[in-house]
Amino acid sequence: MNSKLNRKDLKQACIFFGGIRGLSRLTDINAGNISKWFNGQPTLSDEKLSILLKELGFQDGTVDEDRVHSWVLKKVINANLRATDLTPALKLYFPKGAKIAKAPWAVAGLKSLKRTITGNAPPPAVYAITDGKTRVVLHLTANLILHKGNIKSHLNWRDGVEEKSILDIAEDNQTWIKNVPSIQEFDAVWNNAKTTLSLDDINTAIQNEGITFEEAIKRIRRD
Repeated sequence: MNSKLNRKDLKQACIFFGGIRGLSRLTDINAGNISKWFNGQPTLSDEKLSILLKELGFQDGTVDEDRVHSWVLKKVINANLRATDLTPALKLYFPKGAKIAKAPWAVAGLKSLKRTITGNAPPPAVYAITDGKTRVVLHLTANLILHKGNIKSHLNWRDGVEEKSILDIAEDNQTWIKNVPSIQEFDAVWNNAKTTLSLDDINTAIQNEGITFEEAIKRIRRD
């Protein structure tokens, strides 16, 4: 395990996996043994430790950047009725911070409440987080949304403010809501709202298609 990772820090990440019991279900490793290992005891074999770290998203002691990580958050308010501080866990995956965006239905207020009351509740909130290398899809359980106190200043909204940092996904997009997108699918959705093609990008796309500028203009006008 990477010397920069220690058990106390890794334990913080459990919040994104349903706690220690959630990790136990995901890995089929005894919850008591996981808890004891986090507290410094040698209760996990090398094989089981490898399974645990892989589930937490670490490969060879570092964050796995070759997949999209899937997290589930079941609480945003702690026992003291304050926003649960997620930054200790976030720093494991994004030591220098990252950007975040959200699904269009991840909103608080009367509109969301009215939909729930009338039996047309929106899907659970979905967020995307990335620093350009590590990618995460964060699912919240029903009726929860992130608060400023959860992420503090460690995550910044992709487009400057929360209201503008909206992912272009529909409420029936099961890839994002129930499953996990591929890196390509993640990047396509992430970049849609913030990327403006440069002339070089357009020129490259036309060359890749093997068409003339005139034909490209015709296609744009048809669309």
